Amino acid sequence: MVKSFNIEAFLSPGQQWLPWIIGVLAAILVVGGLQLCRRRPRTEILPPTEEPPPLDPFIFGSAQEKRQAVRRKGNPVSVLISDAGGRATPWQGVVADRSLGGLGLMVHNKVAVGTILSVRPAQGSTIFPWVQVEVRSCRQEGDSWNLGCQFVKVPHSSLLWHFG
Repeated sequence: MVKSFNIEAFLSPGQQWLPWIIGVLAAILVVGGLQLCRRRPRTEILPPTEEPPPLDPFIFGSAQEKRQAVRRKGNPVSVLISDAGGRATPWQGVVADRSLGGLGLMVHNKVAVGTILSVRPAQGSTIFPWVQVEVRSCRQEGDSWNLGCQFVKVPHSSLLWHFG
């Protein structure tokens, strides 16, 4: 047999409202405490800086930039380069920079502007398909030649990652 506890038995007839008042006060304290702990947005006004920060050409582009896609440097990636059909004996090159529109390749031989080449990463080269690029510029830098190449057809992003 379970006996229930009756608090009213311990209170005099004029004090039976006391548990209700204690409960209401406890609820008010809990709700008030939650309101005090709630984060409020900052409304302070910061003074203006003297001059705006310079625009980052990587994010916003540059007035002198003619490219449609932003070029970026990165770790040099070794590539194999062949003729347009990928049938000639491949030679080595290095991706110096890359964009969504093409590759900047460093090679040892001069290549005529307008030439279509096939390129693929040297690491795991047998599993990657040849990607065709058109040589848009060729300039000598020391003992090497810097080829500015544009993709004939932009490859899928999963293949682009392998060019750096």
